[in-house]
Amino acid sequence: MCNVWGVELLKAYIFYLLLLVSLICCLLHFRSCNAVADAQTLLEEKEAAVEKLAISDYELRLAQEDILKLKSELQKKAENLNELNGIFLVFQDILIVFNFCY
Repeated sequence: MCNVWGVELLKAYIFYLLLLVSLICCLLHFRSCNAVADAQTLLEEKEAAVEKLAISDYELRLAQEDILKLKSELQKKAENLNELNGIFLVFQDILIVFNFCY
C-alpha cells in the first residue's frame, strides 16, 4: 500500500511540474510573439497563472498531508498486528504446554 501512496505523491509532483512547464511555455510564447500584447492583458494572464499555481500548490500540500495521515494509520495497524501476533504466540505456547500435560 505504501507504493500506492508513493505513486499518488509522484502524480501530484508530476502535475505540479507540468503546470510549471506550461507556465514557462506561455511566458516564452509571449516573449517570442512579434505582436506586443497590451500591458493589461499580460497582467491578467500573469495573475491567472499565479492563481493556478497557488491552487496546484495547495492541492499538492493536501495530497502530502493525506499521505502522511495514511502512513500513520498504516503504522498503527502494523503495530496492532505485531501486538496480536505476540498474543497469538503466547496462546500457542500455552496450548503446547497444555497438550503436554494431557
